Amino acid sequence: MEIFASIFQRADSAELKSTSSKVPEFKDMKVCKTSPICPNCNGIRYSIYDNRTILMLPQPTSTGKAYSYSSDEPRNVQDLEELTIDLEEIQKGLHYASLGSGIDNFEESKTVLFTPHFHTRLQYYGNDPALVMDLWKSSGSGRFECNLQGPPPKNSVPALIGGLENLETHAKQKMQKLEREEREERESQISEFEARKTWEDMGKQESLPCSASPTLRCRPVFWSPAAESRTTGDLASQASAIAYRLNGENLEPMGAVTMTVNMTYLGEALGGLPLSPSVYAMIADQHGQVMMMTSRARETIFHKNMSESQIRNPQNQPPCRADQINDAGCWWDAPKPLTLFDAQKEGFSGINFEDMLLTVFNESHDHQCSSGVRTWTLDVPNCGCGQDCSCQHLAVFCRLLAYPEWAIFLVAPLEELQGAAIFTVDKENITLDKIDKKKKVYEDNIVVQNTGRVKLPFTATVSAGKGDNMSGITVEPANGTLSPGENTTLALKFNLSTFGYGTSSGTVIVQPDLSDDVGNCFRTRTSTRFSFTRQKKPQTLLQVSGISVSVIATVVLFIILYRVVSSFLRKYYDDMAKEHSTIAKALQATQELSFPMVLLKVATFKKHGKFVAFEDILNESLWLHTIQDIDDFLTKDIKNKLGKKNKVIFMSHQWTAFSEPDHTGEQYKGMVEAVDTVINQNNWDTEDTYVWLDYSSIPQRHRPSQTAAINSLTVYAAKVSAFIVVAPKVDHKDLEGVLCDEDTYKKRAWCRAEQLSHLLAQAGDNMFLAKKKRPSQSMPGFLRLNDEPAWLEQSIEVFKGELTCCRRKHVGMDMCDRERLVVPMLGLWAQLCRTIRSQADESERKDESEASADDKRAFADLKEIHQHLSERINEVFPETFSYEFENGSEERPLFGKLVQRLQEHLDKEALQPKEEKKEKHWSKLRIATKMARLPANGGRRLSQALRSSMTT
Repeated sequence: MEIFASIFQRADSAELKSTSSKVPEFKDMKVCKTSPICPNCNGIRYSIYDNRTILMLPQPTSTGKAYSYSSDEPRNVQDLEELTIDLEEIQKGLHYASLGSGIDNFEESKTVLFTPHFHTRLQYYGNDPALVMDLWKSSGSGRFECNLQGPPPKNSVPALIGGLENLETHAKQKMQKLEREEREERESQISEFEARKTWEDMGKQESLPCSASPTLRCRPVFWSPAAESRTTGDLASQASAIAYRLNGENLEPMGAVTMTVNMTYLGEALGGLPLSPSVYAMIADQHGQVMMMTSRARETIFHKNMSESQIRNPQNQPPCRADQINDAGCWWDAPKPLTLFDAQKEGFSGINFEDMLLTVFNESHDHQCSSGVRTWTLDVPNCGCGQDCSCQHLAVFCRLLAYPEWAIFLVAPLEELQGAAIFTVDKENITLDKIDKKKKVYEDNIVVQNTGRVKLPFTATVSAGKGDNMSGITVEPANGTLSPGENTTLALKFNLSTFGYGTSSGTVIVQPDLSDDVGNCFRTRTSTRFSFTRQKKPQTLLQVSGISVSVIATVVLFIILYRVVSSFLRKYYDDMAKEHSTIAKALQATQELSFPMVLLKVATFKKHGKFVAFEDILNESLWLHTIQDIDDFLTKDIKNKLGKKNKVIFMSHQWTAFSEPDHTGEQYKGMVEAVDTVINQNNWDTEDTYVWLDYSSIPQRHRPSQTAAINSLTVYAAKVSAFIVVAPKVDHKDLEGVLCDEDTYKKRAWCRAEQLSHLLAQAGDNMFLAKKKRPSQSMPGFLRLNDEPAWLEQSIEVFKGELTCCRRKHVGMDMCDRERLVVPMLGLWAQLCRTIRSQADESERKDESEASADDKRAFADLKEIHQHLSERINEVFPETFSYEFENGSEERPLFGKLVQRLQEHLDKEALQPKEEKKEKHWSKLRIATKMARLPANGGRRLSQALRSSMTT
């Protein structure tokens, strides 16, 4: 499953990329203005998203229609009328388009058209483009010279007007018909009351510009394609159209809306994976409605040669024209498409998708692609319906992270998948009955071939029989990668002198490389068994003499010593490699974000009335993907708000239950009060203030993503404007008699880690404890943690803190949370050391002279912290810790020699030229945002607090 999870997570990351920019809203879309190239393009709306242009036009098949909808009935569009805009449908379309922009090869991949009320392959067919159209009235003339040839150019809004000759003739005929009908209507002498009633029955609108004269027949809207639609297969890749009204003898352009979306690329790419000759892919919702379906999926689920249009319009009826209101042979409402549930109908495959859809869209299980994938076995009853399919198919699925109403499915015959990745060897056995006494080495070879359908990495190892020593056997190459059909020769070398007397046996095992995502998915192994027989020579007197025995004893002792030394050296170098890898991760954690910084607007934080999990609030959170994004967000002026900057409040708390952070809601109430106080006392704008909260900002259900976010914790803490501790008195839900309060908060290792991260980044000037509001107070009080030496001293001892995993004896856990904290804490220490070193460098001192008084004071406090921690380095970063089991405990390495190795690395780094540091993107610690200033008890400097703690 790891390979599928990796594929879907990479696909999902394309959608996540789209969240780096705010999804455009209809009200913010710009209107194309008149230009020399196109003097009549007014009214076409567009938006720039992720450096790509989103256009809004009507569906191209609307040519000649002269109606809109009122409720479910068609009616004529009235002159000067402002039609109702379905903002919900438009915004949904904008969201789809934004998702598509996250795919890398946007220009090269297939695109489809968005229109309202019907979808297949993200293709929406609504009968009335007016529902998604801004009927803007142009002041231009009736003659137009602009023409569009081919698709719109990249990142530009094309001119979309032209080709009116046939339309003008048709429009004049329509006008004459309308005038004749108006004459007949006046002659019929319909009463004003009846006319108004007729209008209300047809329109059912509360207020319309032309309703003051209900007998007036208002002018229709005419549509014209602006260019030929360009298609790829059965997908419309580029299409456009314009709406006009008659103004006397002339047609006047009004502008239009539509949208280009790209999500098909994702499904087509997955459907093309070589895992199976019959693999197929689709994107669907909980109702079985298909957004995207590969051609093989259509043929497998329904029948051979099933087309996209047959799914979209099973009855193959054309859309109605304006003069076909009572014609039953066409459709006004979009025809009901086939869904996955229709697969059980006669003539189709008979596959039952109901249980699988119920599982993936179960409210209690958000099977999102970022959290891995699930599998489901589908029975295919109608294997003889013309498809090339087996009796069971394996489906791998997950819900799209950016739009969880959809799920993506990758399906293939189970039997074919099992043979997708297989290695074979040309020899089953290698046997040597008698070993020549003079022969010291025996050589042979094995040919390994990839007989599967995917490129696969392999490893070759030797497994010894019971009591046999295989150290004298080598395999070259021991690993590699083979494409489908490719083979390689493994050279086997046997040092016969290492075999004992009698028969020795073993196995050369060839299997997928389990350290690789692909190899870990396909674990089928193959092997060649070998057997060697070495006859025991008869003993002689010389062989049992003292000289021979001493020689043998010396050799045996040498072999033992050699193996001991080799084992020691191997372990030493393995440990060194592991240490270097950990240091590299720690240093990277200070310069790059392993996981985006996820924030909530204050309004969003308050709206839900409780803590909301990360996975349940994705669509409402703000994601900052890089450190530069965070710096820009916090230091640059907000658009249209000169001098105003965004603010972030870091909320720190303890969990009051094993499985939920705030079972009573008391912590949430305290946080809301604290946020309001910070905003009021600092004169911040609520709209520009954000909250970082672990439960909402760090993934809760996917361990790898959670670890990545934890590794970035030091960066998050370094950038915030205020650090607020909320620790009201609450009884622990799962621990009888345990009261959670300020004292228990101070003992929690995770709480200490958050505090130390912020302390080392910003010297503690804006760290506060929120006190419960008294009846006589209008706002809760704050205690500055700089005024609490004992509190700060405890926060330094992160790894002496208490952890839930240790309390639960690590049952069902792969590692202790202390081990998970090593990388971020080591990275934080490295960043502090780098910052202190930079101040001693003369080239850095030039910048220091330009620093503000607050910055100078902060760096002075950081030096004090550095000195204080250096004196207690072994307590702050312990070498080992006690790992507790259900039945005991053991001592495990924690930091080991990591701090010493880090110091050696920093010493070498200090000798590097300044230019080389820049090339490696090294930078000293930066505080990206102005700190919060809250009234507190005295406000001593951090250095004073630390010195006070040392003397008490």
